[in-house]
Amino acid sequence: MIEAYFSYLLGHGHLFAQATLEHIGIVTVTLVISILLSAVLSWLILQAKWLEDILVQLFSGIYAIPSMISGIASALELNIKSIPKQRATALLTNLCKKFTSLSSC
Repeated sequence: MIEAYFSYLLGHGHLFAQATLEHIGIVTVTLVISILLSAVLSWLILQAKWLEDILVQLFSGIYAIPSMISGIASALELNIKSIPKQRATALLTNLCKKFTSLSSC
């Protein structure tokens, strides 16, 4: 079995190299954007201390969204991919309204 793996790898090495380079490019762009965004937000917080609480609450909410979605899917014993788009949108809108005071849900 391991021989077959190495045989495939040697025969398709150019594809692995291409995919690896694409991956490095995507990760680099994402990392640069993340560093720039964090630098700007850090500078803003240093200039306006009142923004600190707002941004911490905002990003805490964003950070919690994947956990809430998977928790709901587990509670409903559903595979998240099987939820129709309209139902998922309605579910997220209801969650947004329930847990936040945002009017733009």
